[in-house]
Amino acid sequence: MKQIKRMGVGIALALTLVACTTAVQDSDAEIFGTWLMVSFSQDGVPAPIKPDLNTAGEPYIDFDVRLSGVGGCNSFESSEETYLYEDGLLDPGEVVFTAALCVPEELNLAERALMAMLWAETPIEVEVEGDSMAWTLDGETIAWVAIDEPPPPPTIPPQTSIGPLDCGSQELVSEDATIEGADFEAAGEHLVSSQPGVETHEKFDPSSLNWTGYDSSGEPIVVVAFQDIFPEFFKVYTCP
Repeated sequence: MKQIKRMGVGIALALTLVACTTAVQDSDAEIFGTWLMVSFSQDGVPAPIKPDLNTAGEPYIDFDVRLSGVGGCNSFESSEETYLYEDGLLDPGEVVFTAALCVPEELNLAERALMAMLWAETPIEVEVEGDSMAWTLDGETIAWVAIDEPPPPPTIPPQTSIGPLDCGSQELVSEDATIEGADFEAAGEHLVSSQPGVETHEKFDPSSLNWTGYDSSGEPIVVVAFQDIFPEFFKVYTCP
């Protein structure tokens, strides 16, 4: 399964990313086990977890020799290096997420709050009191409670549309595209313009690296979406 990685300082640097080795400390004992997310904050405002409203499933994290869990839509785990927890500070190390997209967009809110902390360049402040754990970073918080075993994974409906491309009741067909170099804008434009049947193309979001290709009648027939996945940075979507 493809995985999204925390990309470090600048996407281009991910192409030559060198991982640092960390070590599990004895103080990890207080965070060992499985924790269920009960709330997260947006712009400093707490939001309780509400399945089917701000998450597709119940987000949780499990601390063992490696950390792993589900963000609400995608599963995640630390890479081969272990995480570091000491003196109330958590450095997750390199963490990878799978690359499913939950729709509507609101179902990704809890997961994005978790991603922001796990992929941050600074350690997370952790406070544990009995069966409760609180994370704080840059004015944002995530609250957890200890549980005996992980909840069931979320049911993710098939993706039938992306941007202007809508396949109706049929699931999108997708494939990964490997590129060379770090000029992602030029690479995305080349990918979409070279797809069969594409006569014109444009970004469907001017601030993104996502492109739509149109046929001679002006109908959208392909979307090329940037996905921060190494080394296949783009995914090409079409209808069956």
